[in-house]
Amino acid sequence: MRDIERSRTGNTEGSPGTARSFVFAAPAADPRARRPVDAFLLVSCLVLALLALWTHKAPSDFDVRILDLVSDRLPGWISAIFAFAFAVGGLYSTGLLVAIAIFGRDRRAVARDMALAVALAFGFTLVLSAITDGVWPQLLPEVFDRAGTPPYPVARLAMSFALISVAGPYLTLPMRLIGRRLLMMMAISAVVLSYGTISSVIGGIAVGIGAASTIRLIFGSGVGIPSRARIIDALADSGLHAVKVHFRHDQPIGRTVLRAELADGTEALVKVYGRDAADAAFLSRLWRRVWYTDLDRSLSAPGLQQVEHESLMLLECDRRRVPVAELLGWGRGIEGDALIATRWLDAPSLGDLAADDIDDEVLDRCWQTLDRWQNAKMAHRRIDTGLVVLTDDGPILDDVSDAEATPTPTTLATDVAQMLVATAVAVGPRRATAAALTAIGRERLSDALPLTQRSAMSSRLNGQAKQAGLDLKTLRTEVAEAIDAEPPDLVQLERVTWGGVAMLVLTLVAVSTLVSSLADIGFDTIVDQFAGARWSWVVTAFVLAQLVNVGEYLSLTGLVHRPVPFGPTFIFRYALSFISLALPSEAGAIAMNIRYMRKLGVPAAAAVAQGPLLTVVSKAFDVVLLLLAGRVLGESITLDDFEAGPALRLALLVVVLFVVGVIITVAVPGIRRRIVPQLKLAYTDVRQSITDPERLLRLLGGALAGRLLFAMTLSASVSAFGSSVTFTEAVFVNSAVGLLVGLMPVPGGIGIGEAALAAGLTLVGVPESAAFAAAIGHRMVTNYIPPVFGFFGARWLTERDYL
Repeated sequence: MRDIERSRTGNTEGSPGTARSFVFAAPAADPRARRPVDAFLLVSCLVLALLALWTHKAPSDFDVRILDLVSDRLPGWISAIFAFAFAVGGLYSTGLLVAIAIFGRDRRAVARDMALAVALAFGFTLVLSAITDGVWPQLLPEVFDRAGTPPYPVARLAMSFALISVAGPYLTLPMRLIGRRLLMMMAISAVVLSYGTISSVIGGIAVGIGAASTIRLIFGSGVGIPSRARIIDALADSGLHAVKVHFRHDQPIGRTVLRAELADGTEALVKVYGRDAADAAFLSRLWRRVWYTDLDRSLSAPGLQQVEHESLMLLECDRRRVPVAELLGWGRGIEGDALIATRWLDAPSLGDLAADDIDDEVLDRCWQTLDRWQNAKMAHRRIDTGLVVLTDDGPILDDVSDAEATPTPTTLATDVAQMLVATAVAVGPRRATAAALTAIGRERLSDALPLTQRSAMSSRLNGQAKQAGLDLKTLRTEVAEAIDAEPPDLVQLERVTWGGVAMLVLTLVAVSTLVSSLADIGFDTIVDQFAGARWSWVVTAFVLAQLVNVGEYLSLTGLVHRPVPFGPTFIFRYALSFISLALPSEAGAIAMNIRYMRKLGVPAAAAVAQGPLLTVVSKAFDVVLLLLAGRVLGESITLDDFEAGPALRLALLVVVLFVVGVIITVAVPGIRRRIVPQLKLAYTDVRQSITDPERLLRLLGGALAGRLLFAMTLSASVSAFGSSVTFTEAVFVNSAVGLLVGLMPVPGGIGIGEAALAAGLTLVGVPESAAFAAAIGHRMVTNYIPPVFGFFGARWLTERDYL
C-alpha cells in the first residue's frame, strides 16, 4: 500500500481552470508516495551493475571487439553529430537541475532530490571505478582523452540518468520525451565515440536509475499520482462534473483512488490510471507478482485496458444479476488519464464491524452473495473483509478490477476459500466454519480446503488475517473436522534415527577425505590463496549463485498450473539449501518441493507426482551438458570399465516392485478406490506440464538457466584466485560434480563436493592450490552461506503458512 504525503502549501482542491505550465505537469502541491517497487528496482539495478562489472572485467574481448568495430571507421561529420548529442544530453540534465532550483519556486524539493541523486550516482561511480580500474571517472571524455579501455561505468551517463529519472514525474509529457530521447542518444554516442564499452554503458544506466530509486525511496515521488486538477478535468472529459475530490489515505499500488463529490450531489468512488503511470503501474504489477498470487493479467496492461476490463465486469455482473456497485462512467481525459467511477457505497464493510455486531444472518447473506457470483459463473478473485460491503439491500463484493467472467473450477473454489478466511477474520474460525457448512455444504468446502492457504489469498486478506491473529492451519483443521475430512499431514522431525547416525558417519568420511586432500597441498598454500583473492570476483560469484534461484522459480511456474509468487519461492530456495544440510542427496529437495507445492494449493497426488520431476529435469540437464561439454573439450566417455551386472539387477528389482504394486492395486478394491483416482489426477497434471509448450519451455528453460548460472559462478570463483577456465570447461566440471554429489548419500555433499570440484578443475588445467581454493570458495557461495539465509527463510515461510 502507498501512503500519500500531503503537501503543506498550495491549493489542494484544484479546479479545471488551473493555469498550466509548459514545463511542469501539475501544481507543486501534488502528493508524493513511497513505492515498494523502487526497492525492487534498486536491487535489480545493483545486480545489473555487478553483472556488467563482471563482463567488463571478464577475460573476454567482446567489449574490445565492439569498440574496434565502431572506432575510427565513421566519417568525421557523423562522429561530430554523436559528440553533439552526448554533450546536449549532459547539458539538458544539468540545465534542468539549475532551472528548477532557480525558477521552480515551490518545487525546491524536486531540485533537492535531483541534487542528491546526482551526488549519489557520482559516489557509486567512484566506488565502481576504484574497484574495477583504480582510476578517476571520466567526467569530460570529449575534452580529456585516455588511452586503453574506457573506465567502468560511464560517469556522465549515470549522472544524467539519475537527474532525469528523478525529475521525470514532475515534468510535462513533451519534456519527459525530450529527456528520454536524449538519454538514449547519450548511451549510443558513448559506445560510438569510445567513451565507454557496452558493459560500462549498461553499468552507467544501472547506476543512474539505482541512485534515482534510492532517492525516491527516501523522499517519495509523484510517479503515477495525478493532481486533483487533472482528475477533475479528466472526470469532466468523461461527462462527470466534480466539485471536489479527496484522496484516500491508503492507496493501492498502480492506481490512484479517491472520493469525488459530483455537481448533482452524487458521491463517487474514482480510480485513476494516470497518463504518466505506465512505468509505475508496470513496476507495481511486477512487484505484486513477485510476492503475491492475486494478479494474473498481463504485466504490461495499460491503464485504459484495466479500466475497460473493470467496466466490462461491472456491466456483465449487472447483466447476470450479480449485485455490484453502480457504474457511473468511465473514459480517458484529454491529458491521457484513464479513469472509472462507481457510486460511493455509504455502508460499512465486514471489516468495519466487531464480531458481536455480525449475527448469523449477516454471515448467511454474505455466502448467498458469493453463491450468486458462483451460480452466474463469475469469480471475484480478491475477496477480503474490506470488499464485503454490507448495504441495506444485502452484501456486495466491491472492486471487480480482477474479476473473471470465464473462471476455472479452481478459481471458483479459491473464491470460496477467500470468503471463508474473510468471515473467519471477522467472527472467528468456529462461527465462520459453521456458517460456511450451512450455506454451501460439505462438498464445496472440501474442494476449497486445499486452497485455504496463504498463497491463494490476496495480499490484503493475508494482512487482515495476520492482524486478527487468524492461523490458517487452525482454520483448516476446524473445517476438516466439520466435514469429516483428514487435515493435511505435517512432517514430524525425529531427533535421532539410525539413518541420521549413518549420515553422520558418511559425512565424517567425506570431510576426512577433503582434509586429507588439503593436507597434501598444505593448509598454508590455501591460506595464501585466500589472502590474495580478488574479492570483486568473489562478490560476483556470490551474486550469480543467488540468481540460480530465479531459474528454479521459472521451472516451478512451468510445473505448477497455479500462479506462483516469486518472493516466497525465492526464499523457499534458501530454506531448501538449509534443509539439504540435514537430509541426504535429493531426498530433502523432493520432500520440500512436494510440501511447498501443497501449500500453493496443488492437490496432493499432483504434488507427489510433480515434485520429483524438478529433480529429474535438473539431473537430465547435467547429463546432457556433460556430454556436450565433453564432446567440445575432446573428452571421451568410455564404458570399458563399466560393469552392467549391478545396474541390470537394480533395474530388474525396480521393475519387479512396480509390477507387484500394480497387481496389488488392481486386486484389492479398497486400495484401488484410493489409489486410482489419485493416479489419474497426477497423470493429468504431469501431462499438462510436459505437453503445454509454454509451460514446458519454462520448466526446461529454468532448469537450463540454473545449470548455466552455476557454471558461471564456478568460472567467477576460479577467476577470484588468479586462474581462469573457459565457459565450456566450467559447464563440464559443474555438471559432473552435480551428478556425483546428487548420487552420494551425504547431506549437502559436504566434503565430496569440494574434493570433486578441485579434481575437476585440476583436470582442466587449473593449478592444484588455486583449484582447491576455488572449490572451497564456490561451495561457500553456493552451499554454505545460503543456508544461513535459509534458516531465517524457513522460519519466515513457516510463520506465513508456506511450509
